[in-house]
Amino acid sequence: METGRALLLGLMTPLFIAWAGMMFRTLFAHRKRIAQRTGRPIPGVGDSLREWRHWWRSDDLKFERRLLIFLTITLFIAVLSLPFALPQTS
Repeated sequence: METGRALLLGLMTPLFIAWAGMMFRTLFAHRKRIAQRTGRPIPGVGDSLREWRHWWRSDDLKFERRLLIFLTITLFIAVLSLPFALPQTS
């Protein structure tokens, strides 16, 4: 692997770690809120859908929602641009 490609992958690593951390934080917070609301430790599909709807519409979760969307789009663009960023040499 050439140095430039390795450097680019190295720069993408913190982005992926931030995205994964934010995604796990969001999912665990959803499960916790569902458990508090319903009293059941494992949510059903309807409970999960209600919580996702609350997450999309809630003003108090606006920062977390925007951050996760930003990280997701940035990571998606970075992964898709990787083959085009540095041309492969034969």
